[in-house]
Amino acid sequence: MRRTCDQLKLMDDLGCPFRKGIRLSKEGEVAECHFAARLTGASPELCLVHRSACDVCAEGAPLSPLSVNPVMPSIILEACQSVDDAVPIDDSVQSSAIPDFLRAWAEATITKDGVEATVSTAFACDVIIDARFVDQVMPLRRAINSVLVEPQTHVTLHVVLPSEAGQRVDLGQQAGTLFRRPNLKCYWCDEETLPQVLNRIVAAAQSQTITFLDASSVFLPKGLKQTLHALNTTGAELVFARTESDHCLGAQKETLETAVSAMAVRLASIADLGHFDQACGEDCISEICRRALMEARPIHFADHTMTRIEHGSVEPAFVRSGGISSEPTQALRRASVRLVRDRVQCDVVVPFRDGTDFAIEAIESVLAQADADLTIHVIDDASRHSVAALFERYRESTKVRLYSNLTNLGPFATFNNIIEFASSPFIAVQDADDISLPHRIAHSVSLMQQSKADLFAGATELFGDSVIASDICHRRLTLDGENNIPVRRSRYACKNTRGYFVENPTLVVRRDAFIALGGYADFGERNRNRTGIDTDLQLRAHYARFAFAVTNDVVVRYRCHSVSATQHHASKIGSQANREAAEEVRRRLKLYAQGSFNPKWFGAIGQYRGQTRPLE
Repeated sequence: MRRTCDQLKLMDDLGCPFRKGIRLSKEGEVAECHFAARLTGASPELCLVHRSACDVCAEGAPLSPLSVNPVMPSIILEACQSVDDAVPIDDSVQSSAIPDFLRAWAEATITKDGVEATVSTAFACDVIIDARFVDQVMPLRRAINSVLVEPQTHVTLHVVLPSEAGQRVDLGQQAGTLFRRPNLKCYWCDEETLPQVLNRIVAAAQSQTITFLDASSVFLPKGLKQTLHALNTTGAELVFARTESDHCLGAQKETLETAVSAMAVRLASIADLGHFDQACGEDCISEICRRALMEARPIHFADHTMTRIEHGSVEPAFVRSGGISSEPTQALRRASVRLVRDRVQCDVVVPFRDGTDFAIEAIESVLAQADADLTIHVIDDASRHSVAALFERYRESTKVRLYSNLTNLGPFATFNNIIEFASSPFIAVQDADDISLPHRIAHSVSLMQQSKADLFAGATELFGDSVIASDICHRRLTLDGENNIPVRRSRYACKNTRGYFVENPTLVVRRDAFIALGGYADFGERNRNRTGIDTDLQLRAHYARFAFAVTNDVVVRYRCHSVSATQHHASKIGSQANREAAEEVRRRLKLYAQGSFNPKWFGAIGQYRGQTRPLE
């Protein structure tokens, strides 16, 4: 008994509130992990954890509603096996005891090399139900309840209701308290068309995801969460949910042959696709899908059944193919005024070292920005040759502020230092050898404002050294009618994203968000600080759950030449500095993927304070 009490005291010293039922077994000390039980839905008695696993868990990131310690995959698989052994194969409880996606995640994590995102147990989305053609309240009630009862998902529900006065009164009387939920908003179509109502809902959205559910359908248990999980883990911009009756997907998935009962789409994608077109009327949602397909946006067709069409209901009609082609255009466009509603304000940071001819081209491209009120910060990063002519050129400009670094800091540390001088809510990267297209800043900031994003990224058009361009381009596409143009495109991060996914030369970030992230990192050596720093910031922002807005539009012309940071012998891919920086990025990524962390720990804002000085 004394030995048992001592062991129990040791277990208590770990301070884990989820360890219950501590006892000795043939294998040593074990306990019930109530956190694993909560995740899997299995009985706590089936989630026995050995002391050694508890020690590893206690040394890792703390357990929280937003993160799961890396030891959890093994615990979950053991719970899976215990459930399989405890429940007969023909028992209906078995299939729901451990969620399929959680089991798959645990199995996948075990096979990875230690860099794997944790299970995200909390989601948020705005859900739209078009109930204009519902004449009975019960189907609508079932659809609404299937959304509101979704576990671990914060939902703001928007219900579009009929405009006819009689129908409105009848539905209102039948619904009773149904429409008085605090997170449910009703929209009566009186003077507005469907596109106008949808655009109004999107403008008022409280999350980064919009989910559409047909009023004749319901989400299966955890169906909404699985839909959102698919959006986040695949990096898709749209996810189409599979329905039990298989009306959602035809034999040719990419053609959307029949109707769709539910889909999730990123808020930024709706804005970037041009919102809901008034000219398309009732087909405005289908038009969004058509544009996404035609522009080769990443789209995911769910493998698991997530919705069900209610018995006796008609086939869902809120999204139909309407001749949607499965053949994407493989074409891009340069940024234009299509998203710009008002003039925007932004700070732009242009650090340079020598190469004043390129720097002047870069500065002039920023000065030529349309629909934008800018403050341009031009910083001499300890050039080895005279920059007097460049400074004299812009000394009298009211838009340009001139600075000089006391030592060669590199572009990322210089960007960090400019934060204290920036005054606009947005701040943009401008590499000194690249050229911003005329509507870059207005387009970027407008999309961020409309999607409530923290960071923006777009596509780049490569020019200059054709050999380098061919080596580093993602694809050659048609750009505004010009064929075979080499481009690089940003994308949304997915489950296994471990590296560069945002084209840093196109980055625009909210000033407050950049400060909250801690800014760009410092890897301790000049050449290391020229490579991998941007990758680290992107991954840190992704795992800290900052919101990205990604456009297909080309916003920057990226110059390919032999002395750029990615081609210079001291920092190019494969160099010693690049290998060392990549190892540091990987080390940090393992920490980010473990769970909750303070991103400021990993940034370097303030580290070189005082090294960047304004010129009088």
